[in-house]
Amino acid sequence: MLHGLYSSAQGAIVQSRRLAVTANNIANAGTTSFKRDLPLTGELPLFDELLGRGLGDLPNGLENHLGALAVQEVHTDFADGPLQPTGQPLDVALRGPGFFRVSDGETEFLTRDGSFTINAEGTLVMTDGGRAVLDAQGLPIDIPPAATQLAIGASGTISDLNLGPLADVAIVLPPAPPTKLGDSLYAAPEDFDRIDPALTRLVSGHLEASGVEPTTEMIAMVETSRAFEMNLTMLQTQDHSLGQLLDAAARV
Repeated sequence: MLHGLYSSAQGAIVQSRRLAVTANNIANAGTTSFKRDLPLTGELPLFDELLGRGLGDLPNGLENHLGALAVQEVHTDFADGPLQPTGQPLDVALRGPGFFRVSDGETEFLTRDGSFTINAEGTLVMTDGGRAVLDAQGLPIDIPPAATQLAIGASGTISDLNLGPLADVAIVLPPAPPTKLGDSLYAAPEDFDRIDPALTRLVSGHLEASGVEPTTEMIAMVETSRAFEMNLTMLQTQDHSLGQLLDAAARV
């Protein structure tokens, strides 16, 4: 009976975590370059096995019962999001793996949000948050005041119609999937892999839209809510049955 209580309780915890992840996905359905998260579950060992006691001889094949489920990790799906045309020459979308390098002056971050603008100091920055966009050497990209007709090429080269090539936007790939920090930012590791130009290109005048499909996430939320309710119902049923058993034992 207690095994069922623990399994149902753990099932409710798993569904609660799934609900939180799905709700966050839905909330970011309109966030530029957002990547949806997927909770991955795995089976937990039985409690007695965790304590190293072994299961011993159990009746009715109980030694074959599975342990409860748990969310082992939250996986981020880095598949390309759909293109969203903006017509702005400094807006760029990544097609393929990789990230832009940006910095707030103290900390470096990675992002796929290619909505860029030029600030009052003439530095290329993210439109949201004003973080400086970095070149391959990790330095902020300064645009000369004489540059008035800018464009960003497929390889990341920033050019002016009159002045020619000015700088290159860094496109890098960390050796392992980066950690989300919020605001379309990811933690930047110390080392980066070089991006193969054949795998990744920039599309000017576009942004990468969110990778969330709202209809899919809403269906997942309904299914998860029902599973959560079922686990709570099973908890209540088993708690009631256990209470009746203890009452009966007390009267014997």
